[in-house]
Parts: sequence; C-alpha cells; structure tokens
Amino acid sequence: MSDSKNPSPLTDNDIQDLLNEFSNCKMDYSNGVSKVIQKFKFSNYLDSLKFLLLIGNKIDSMQHHPKIICEWDHLTLEWWTHSSRTLTSIDALMVRETQTIFRSFLSNK
Repeated sequence: MSDSKNPSPLTDNDIQDLLNEFSNCKMDYSNGVSKVIQKFKFSNYLDSLKFLLLIGNKIDSMQHHPKIICEWDHLTLEWWTHSSRTLTSIDALMVRETQTIFRSFLSNK
C-alpha cells in the first residue's frame, strides 16, 4: 500500500495512463529525473495567480511541492518525487487533484 510518506514508483503503464487521461500533461526526462509537466492555460495573469493560490493550499497540505512556473497566460507544474528522483503515486495523485481544482476554478468563473 502506498501513501504520501512511502509513495510507490509509477510503472510505465501508470505514466502512460496519466498522460492519456489529461491532455495538458506531458512526460519529461532531464538530468536523470522523470517528471510530468502539467500546463494550465488562462486568459490573464491574475487568473494564473488565483489558481496558484487555490492549488497552493492542497500542495502544502500534502507536503508535495512541484516546481511552479507562473507566466502571463499559463501556469506550469513539474511533478516528481524529489527523494526518489522519479514519478510516484503521490505525483499521480497531485496531478489528478490539481486537475479537479482547475475544473472547479473554470466552472466558478
């Protein structure tokens, strides 16, 4: 059983399923680390910041912090588990959680 303190590594099939599930995600492998890059598009900078604040609460409560790049019309999250230098179940969970928050954010605009 995997949890946030002992996440299990994702298999190639797990990663492919995640990428197939969300069109705004892609795989990256650089500096010996597998990552999922998740990009969210916005019409303006303030919406990017508002969304960042929403997901920031979830990120902090889970104690799993991605690399975050906030630009004028989009926000990019880079997920990987730093301690294992690979993708794990907590990364997949966080991708799904941020997608859920994004859908809610869009529906409340």
